[in-house]
Amino acid sequence: MTSGSIISRVCRHYHITEDEIKQKTRRREIVEPRSVAMYKLRKLGLSWASVGKAFGKDHATAMWACRQVENFLQIDRDFRERTRGLLS
Repeated sequence: MTSGSIISRVCRHYHITEDEIKQKTRRREIVEPRSVAMYKLRKLGLSWASVGKAFGKDHATAMWACRQVENFLQIDRDFRERTRGLLS
């Protein structure tokens, strides 16, 4: 699986475009899919810097996003349901 295919799959799942997922916005409907895609890319083995760069962000943003996904997977049942097909 490539980084491009992961981003495309996440975008289709959330019904957003690849341009939208890479926007400089903090809207929840964009931040959640971007965080999920960053998490998937990190699990693929990309470095923090590479994950961030794929979205025009820095490594710290990628680290924060992945921590958020891990936290939500632990405590948020709705999040687990929304991302079941993506993160399994």
